[in-house]
Amino acid sequence: MATVSVIIPVYNTAEYLEACLISVQHQTFADFEAIVVNDGSTDNSAEIVEEFIKRDERFTLLSQENAGLSEARNAGLQKVTAPWITFVDSDDMIAPTFLETLLKASQDSDAEIICCGSNSFTELPAKIPGNRSKSIQKIWSPEDALIQALYQDRIPDHSAWNKLYSARLWKDVRFPRGKYFEDLCTIPQIFLSAKEIRSVSLPLYLYRKRETSILNSAYNLKKAELLDIAENLCTTITEKIRNPKLLRAAKNMLISTSYSILKRTPDTDEFQDYRNRAWNHIKELRLQNLLDFKVRLRNKVANIISFGGRDVLQKMLRRDEK
Repeated sequence: MATVSVIIPVYNTAEYLEACLISVQHQTFADFEAIVVNDGSTDNSAEIVEEFIKRDERFTLLSQENAGLSEARNAGLQKVTAPWITFVDSDDMIAPTFLETLLKASQDSDAEIICCGSNSFTELPAKIPGNRSKSIQKIWSPEDALIQALYQDRIPDHSAWNKLYSARLWKDVRFPRGKYFEDLCTIPQIFLSAKEIRSVSLPLYLYRKRETSILNSAYNLKKAELLDIAENLCTTITEKIRNPKLLRAAKNMLISTSYSILKRTPDTDEFQDYRNRAWNHIKELRLQNLLDFKVRLRNKVANIISFGGRDVLQKMLRRDEK
């Protein structure tokens, strides 16, 4: 049995897939299994994986009809055999010491999630970093880790990738089918189930920025569901967890999402419910959010401008997008 199960969901990423697989293959920690899930690709992604498997028996291929990222990850979770799990998106890459560093950080502690930093890129790096130098490590309680994630752009964050998880945490948890932003639906629950979380400051995960990504493509009602997710998270924390600091962080995520809704959705009947709810959240939360020292500067600026009214805020948000 391998020590780590690496789950790699694939959908039409033939252009980037081999680079991803090579980055996993070249890990300095070699005792892993890589479960590649072909989610109904219509390009030659499956053929690339099949050729790769011939050269490395640690890689296996599962194929299914297209069902989305959540179901691809879930299919991989059904097949894991290792005590540790990590997710790598098929257009991304990991540094050679990714597994080695995160596993080492798990030793001599109760950490069931180990997070690392990430760097974004648009073109294939000439060299993937293999930093073995000392990094800043920190131990978090589950609630403090989630607070950090909900303030955004920090380590830990609420993405599924750039993390090593105890397989125990995923025994009864799966990603929601058919949802965009499935990480925000799932990772908070995983965080709160862990005994302890450790962060490693090294940027060992390489995230590829693409124009066709969910965030960069045209908005639709499925994407607007991010507001539902942020609202539900606040409700869950209010009713079940009752941690004031965690609720404040969740409200920061909610107001950030509300600004995103007003910025990215067209002012049409189709989006009026989401846009009205977003504006109401902004009016309710902006003063508290403005006085919270953990909030990002751009949110504070938006909070101040929002007091000028919805139209003024809308113009600022749209101008910022250009």
